Amino acid sequence: MFFGEHTLKFNPVAIVMEERTALLGALSGYPLHWLAVGHSRQLTKKMIDKLHGRQVILFPDSTVDQEWEILFGAEVKVDKTYVKTDINKYLIDRIRKGGVGNG
Repeated sequence: MFFGEHTLKFNPVAIVMEERTALLGALSGYPLHWLAVGHSRQLTKKMIDKLHGRQVILFPDSTVDQEWEILFGAEVKVDKTYVKTDINKYLIDRIRKGGVGNG
């Protein structure tokens, strides 16, 4: 089960590694529903299948970027923008700047 799964609505879904990142994402103003897998190897095909019919974007870190691309890239988007940079720092900066429209 994803951290935050119980609050799913109709927005596109962003899946990140850490619960902290999902919380920062939720505060950042992006129109995404942020879920966390908790640990990279815990993301499974069954979990991805639960999100069938939704737009899903995975944000892996450098430990699993290739693995997630191979395992899930045919079904969902794997965004490697933050593989070499800190997504948490980016989201905190966005929150400090006021969120929506300031990315």
